Amino acid sequence: MILLSLLIPLCVTTEDLLKDDGGWLTEEIYVVAQDGPCNIERHDANDLTQQEFLHRYAYQEPVIIYNIDNREFRERTSRSKMLSEWRDVSVVLNSANTYSYTRAKFIAKGEQMAGEQLMMFSKQLEDFIIRLEQFAHKHRDEIRKNSQFRRHFQEMCASVGVDPLASGKGFWAEKLGVGDFYYELAVQIVEV
Repeated sequence: MILLSLLIPLCVTTEDLLKDDGGWLTEEIYVVAQDGPCNIERHDANDLTQQEFLHRYAYQEPVIIYNIDNREFRERTSRSKMLSEWRDVSVVLNSANTYSYTRAKFIAKGEQMAGEQLMMFSKQLEDFIIRLEQFAHKHRDEIRKNSQFRRHFQEMCASVGVDPLASGKGFWAEKLGVGDFYYELAVQIVEV
């Protein structure tokens, strides 16, 4: 008798399971457990205009809207209505998966940060090249006279991918204070 009284609450009819969910039955194995709180934005229907909804959320990201009359949605997505309209076509209904939206946001943020870092690196490289040009102009006599200093300058240029001999015929010649004859001679020596 005690065993029977314990089993009675566990006996749930199919009708009980289908109450208030449009006739759909969700088996526990299909429920995706979420770690942590829901990260989908929540808005009161009274504070969110249709224009704002269409602009910010429609076809872009999920939003939870509360205090809304969704009888029409419930009617259109009821099991009987869907089966009558779609007949033999396979239909899959799915709830918002907060993990996938979080992942997409992380990917977007990562791409944004990578783009910002690339821009920052490009700017730093441009600044370095400008300073390298200033250095070459300031120390041009030492670069011309001292072969060891010139070699170190060439190595410094090569480390950032700047070749003073290949960068515009008159540009480095002007910065280093050598004429076209010496520039061309240097290019020929490097080619040999």
